Amino acid sequence: MFFMRFKVEKIKEFILIFLFLIIYRFLSDYTYKNIITNLYDYQNYNVNSDFFSNSLSWIFFLLLAPIIVKNILISTLSSNIISLLAIFSVVPTSTLIAYNKNYEINYVIFIFLYWFILLSLNLFVKKIVIKSFFILDRINKFIIFLLVSAVIFTSFIFTGFRFHFGLLDVYDLRVEAREFELNFIIGYLLSAADYILPIILVDTMLKRKITTSLFLVICIFLNFGIAGSKHIIFLLFLSILGYFFIKSNRFSFFYLFFLILVLILALIEFGYLGTYFLTLFLSYRIMFLPSSLHYIYFDFFSKNEFDFFRQSYFKWFIDSPYKENIGFLISEYGSGQTGGRANNGLFSDAYFNLGIMGVLIMPFILIIIFKLIEGAVENLNPKLVFSISISLFMSVLSLPLSTVLFSTGFFILLIYLYSVPRGITY
Repeated sequence: MFFMRFKVEKIKEFILIFLFLIIYRFLSDYTYKNIITNLYDYQNYNVNSDFFSNSLSWIFFLLLAPIIVKNILISTLSSNIISLLAIFSVVPTSTLIAYNKNYEINYVIFIFLYWFILLSLNLFVKKIVIKSFFILDRINKFIIFLLVSAVIFTSFIFTGFRFHFGLLDVYDLRVEAREFELNFIIGYLLSAADYILPIILVDTMLKRKITTSLFLVICIFLNFGIAGSKHIIFLLFLSILGYFFIKSNRFSFFYLFFLILVLILALIEFGYLGTYFLTLFLSYRIMFLPSSLHYIYFDFFSKNEFDFFRQSYFKWFIDSPYKENIGFLISEYGSGQTGGRANNGLFSDAYFNLGIMGVLIMPFILIIIFKLIEGAVENLNPKLVFSISISLFMSVLSLPLSTVLFSTGFFILLIYLYSVPRGITY
């Protein structure tokens, strides 16, 4: 009887989340058609649909939706990250397929295969625990020292301890930061600090280290003042938000509900206030821009030579056929404007390096990475796990996997998480 009641509850929960996913898809369509195409039509966001493209988009969405829901129902770190990636990428991609009848059928098939493999693998692959790391119970202080020192040093030498609080006027800071002559170690630690310091902040807050927490907040703002990378502020804000509101590891559904709410608020903001702050920083920047870049990468590399990691893993040994950074190249190809950088992760990364082989292979590598981190967060506080999931989501969504591994401090994060003491009552 208990088993049957439990099964019925699970079915009800499955149906509820599935319905919310449908609502989110309709909101995604409405947002694209009524806001994105009005604000960003100059970037080729247009309504160009027919019966076939609409039908294809719903087939794409409905085939993946049950697997997305199953991932949402699992309370693990990897499922939380993958659910978040799917919510922000799969659904907007289905919307773009509906309103872009010129999308090649091969693209739709390839990106479907990518997500089907990634979502399915997560349901079967178990977490990977490296037990020997547990001897590193004091190294976390050393890691904090390295990251903070890199931020303070760079901020002092190149910006004179500059604090910057605007989100709309950061592009001059980015252009300036490209001219900084940083050695490899400082550059690596600085990039790692972007994604790891907010996680460390949550850890110190949980331990009630108020002075250290305030100091870390100052360091994070100093870090933002160096190059104006908006993800630094977003990670800070979301990590603090998670500290106050996350109570358990079951926060995948929270992502979906929160995003539906924000899309509704964005529609109200645009319709009644005539402003588009939420659209700029959420609907456009995190949903539709990365999703549209997938097709631009596919379109370019289906006509040109694949890179085969010659701008990443093998750059010291083999010259890339592309003299310009691929991110800059794709930006110019997609918009016709020079100077921008269109980095992207997930499907784009898999396809521009290996083509269809990347689509089939790269999800396996990504799952291994997630399962390694999942093993490292075993028995950690859900508030800390939430911050980690947001950090990995932000990096994987918009950066090639090689950059995630070797420029955003993945291995430093892995060691830090294993060095955090377990069994502490917060």
